[in-house]
Amino acid sequence: MSELKGYKINPKDPDIRGWVVKDLDNRDIGKVDNLLVNKELGKVVYVDVEVDQSIIDANHDPYAAHNDSEVHEFINEEGENHIIIPIGLVSLNRDEKYCFTESINYQTFAETKRYRSGTAISRDYERHVLGSYKRRRPNHEREYTDAELRERELRRRKEARLEEEDTQQRSLGDMEEKIRREKARMKYSSDRDRDLRGDYDEELTYKDELKDLDPEPTLDDDMDWKRDHRRIPDDNRYRNLKRRRITDEFYERKEFK
Repeated sequence: MSELKGYKINPKDPDIRGWVVKDLDNRDIGKVDNLLVNKELGKVVYVDVEVDQSIIDANHDPYAAHNDSEVHEFINEEGENHIIIPIGLVSLNRDEKYCFTESINYQTFAETKRYRSGTAISRDYERHVLGSYKRRRPNHEREYTDAELRERELRRRKEARLEEEDTQQRSLGDMEEKIRREKARMKYSSDRDRDLRGDYDEELTYKDELKDLDPEPTLDDDMDWKRDHRRIPDDNRYRNLKRRRITDEFYERKEFK
């Protein structure tokens, strides 16, 4: 996002860059460094997270969803301290200004392939990260206490309520925007008709001034020539400029909703 000109965060949404990111156990895994945008779709698809040093110190080999055990291309190297999280897997605590996920634990983040900030992200890397995040939690992991379960449920309800309020505000804002656009369209139509009427009246006046003139014909005159007073611009060059919507089925997954 920071490298794109003309792109900005919707004023109705918080700018989460700099917010702490927590796993499903409420442990810090890092901070949001940037937002990764798919320009063809015009939407944010990943949260770019600079991971906490403890994630790096865990020193886990990246999880590889490969049948071939000899594939070793996914190895974390020194300087690779960023990970990506699909936007649909991230929730927001707007009051305390932090991000969290309810589906990915600390160990999974530690075993996820990282990358160096500023390097290109390949589709192969995206698939690897999604495969890593889709793993089930091991059965030997601890169970939550009743107090922790209640806290998680309260947090979930609060987020749902905030989301509902935000949706209502968006709906109200969308309605106001539609009304504003309709008024602008009506004003434009009115002004355009007024200009056309003015051109027509000017044309009549111009013809009245010339009707008494009778210039002598010359050899260069074309008797079939007629003046075109319609003033219609040539729009051929605009006919093939309709914006084509480019879709990528990869981002139709629920992880990006």
